[in-house]
Amino acid sequence: MTSSAELDQLRVLLLQQDSNAVVIRRELEDVRKTLMEFQRGFNDERDERRQLEQWIEYLDHELEVHQKSLKNDHRR
Repeated sequence: MTSSAELDQLRVLLLQQDSNAVVIRRELEDVRKTLMEFQRGFNDERDERRQLEQWIEYLDHELEVHQKSLKNDHRR
């Protein structure tokens, strides 16, 4: 049989584990929130980079058109 002292020790151990579990859950939630913030930041940066690439492509195209126009003007 289990003595009263052993049961008390088990209760204390269980309470400590419950307390530790609460702390770990809080820490995991903080980590999850931090990861979500980083993901949002990465997504924003990716979207901004795509917009910049599109703008550069547009400007490159416009430059080509302008250069062709200038060549045609010089030929006339």
